[in-house]
Amino acid sequence: MASNINFPCALSMSAEANGIPESPEWASAMAPGHWYRISGHIPDLGLPPTPIGTRYLEDNDPARNSILNPLTSVKEHVRRMLGRDWSAHWRGRVGFSSATEAWNGAVYASRFGRSGAMIGFGGRHDDYFGSDVHAIDLSHHEWRRLSDGFITGEADEYEERAIYPDAVYPGGSPLPPHTYDYMLICIQS
Repeated sequence: MASNINFPCALSMSAEANGIPESPEWASAMAPGHWYRISGHIPDLGLPPTPIGTRYLEDNDPARNSILNPLTSVKEHVRRMLGRDWSAHWRGRVGFSSATEAWNGAVYASRFGRSGAMIGFGGRHDDYFGSDVHAIDLSHHEWRRLSDGFITGEADEYEERAIYPDAVYPGGSPLPPHTYDYMLICIQS
């Protein structure tokens, strides 16, 4: 496992003077054994709607960024006009939705934001080959993409037959296999 990989971290880091993050105000209203929406257009717990563009993990799909994933064909232009998932070389069999549906994991990063953040990466087997890193800031309940990952390769550089002996894409981002087994995050001192 490459341990020298650093991702650009977009969330500001802060913590209480004693090094312990503040618990978000809404957390005390949560009951064990229940699921809550903490972001989106209608979150639970009396939270206000999250700003557009930060509401959902899918808002930060690098394939939906026309600068990172420019149009290359008429077929793709029609696909986007019809509101279908944008195709990208790193799409894999399922696409970005696999970020939470296939073999993924997350880690709590206590030093990201006032209340910390949950960081998610890869773990998508051959369902999605993206190596982007995402976080939900718990104090602001907003999603952010921290890293675009490897987006400059050709289609054959992502498929399941592509071989990377050091488990690292060109450019240094880690391959996204089964992150429930491991998690790489950037920790700044």
